[in-house]
Amino acid sequence: MSTIGPDAAREIAAEAGRHGADFLDAPVSGSTALAEQGTLTTMVGGPAAAFERIRPVLAALTARQLHLGPSGAGAAMKLAVNIMIAATNQAVAEALALAGQAGISADSAYDTLTASAVASPFLGYKREAYLTAGAAPVSFTTALMAKDLELALGIATGAGLPLPVTSAARRFLDQACAKGFADADFACVAALVRGEQGREPDAPHVKQ
Repeated sequence: MSTIGPDAAREIAAEAGRHGADFLDAPVSGSTALAEQGTLTTMVGGPAAAFERIRPVLAALTARQLHLGPSGAGAAMKLAVNIMIAATNQAVAEALALAGQAGISADSAYDTLTASAVASPFLGYKREAYLTAGAAPVSFTTALMAKDLELALGIATGAGLPLPVTSAARRFLDQACAKGFADADFACVAALVRGEQGREPDAPHVKQ
């Protein structure tokens, strides 16, 4: 269930197969808040028959279980989801900064975003992380998100796919890590866009 990338998943599946075992790559979509609510989604790659056998176990952990294809498909979809999250993260940070420059309070700006066409579960559960930096538990670190984008960009480079938004988000995450935000929640990019200096996070964090 780790975010390991599709190549690693296929290698493990091949090794498991040599020993007569099935392997499923089954990372989840959702952060700490969704885990607490029991509404995570599992993205699964591997043999369909093995997926059906293991589905009751996954159902005990997650609300939805999606079989996406052969080995590596679940890992690839996890990276695809995370590039969307990273792009959204950067967009929220920039939107809040621009609204702030116009004299709009962060609370009012966030209320507007969550009532607009871009409203999403992500905006709902990340509010505290964006508006009260350091007060919310760290659900996913800047360093881990940068690692996931590196995996995605590696796949894209090999396939000849241009991912300019992902590349830009990765560069900003790298800057955040360099300024002392590596172990902070990745929503810390909002503080960097506002021009705040790096600091060590003061809230406990949960790595996923």
